[in-house]
Amino acid sequence: MATVLLLAGCGWATPDSSTKNDLNMKHGSEISCLRDAVFPHIDHYDLNGDGSAEEFLVMRCENASDPRGDQFEVLPGGGDGKPVKLVLQMPQPSVVDRVCFANGAAIYSVTSATGSKVWQVKWAKDKPKPGPPTPGPPGGCPEPR
Repeated sequence: MATVLLLAGCGWATPDSSTKNDLNMKHGSEISCLRDAVFPHIDHYDLNGDGSAEEFLVMRCENASDPRGDQFEVLPGGGDGKPVKLVLQMPQPSVVDRVCFANGAAIYSVTSATGSKVWQVKWAKDKPKPGPPTPGPPGGCPEPR
């Protein structure tokens, strides 16, 4: 799977088009699309410090007649375990604007009809899944150095 690896940066990774079918086979059923999903953002980062990078996926429906909104989830490193959904596609469509990693947290900005909010999630090494999302830093993602 060809993706961009961002260990401490911010921004968007662009998946190679050859990964689209693999991603749809693995994760397409997790989002409410009549047709294929697209994955505008994919990142890998070892959030829980266990030596195996977790996979962070932002997905949305490709067809304009499908439900709107992004779904954002994290999959445990090593391919074991179920994905943890951090932003749901419905009931209120939201767009995941930005994802970055800093100070042991995944930080992400979400915009919906009610405005924009910054969230963060941390994952303790000895826990099977990340903790619940909490409000993120006021400035959102720190600027790259």
